[in-house]
Amino acid sequence: MLVNSLDAIKNKVYDVVIVGAGPAGISTALSLPLSTNVLIVEAGDVSYSEASQEYYDGKVIGDQYFNLKECRLRQLGGSSGHWAGKSRTLDT
Repeated sequence: MLVNSLDAIKNKVYDVVIVGAGPAGISTALSLPLSTNVLIVEAGDVSYSEASQEYYDGKVIGDQYFNLKECRLRQLGGSSGHWAGKSRTLDT
């Protein structure tokens, strides 16, 4: 169930609350027993939104790294949106 208001969840009790609906958050939720009452909180929209993405505007200081607005996605699925929603094990 997707909700856009805290009123829909404010009086409910959850066994686990996961912040972020990216690969790590979704994988964690899926690894829990089905009987676990889980809430996943995602700040982004269901799909890509330029308005939501603006929150990632920032400056990287220190190590050379990609522009935050380009390498991270603030949406359901997180940065897996860069991978066409697919995730696989890392090569070694």
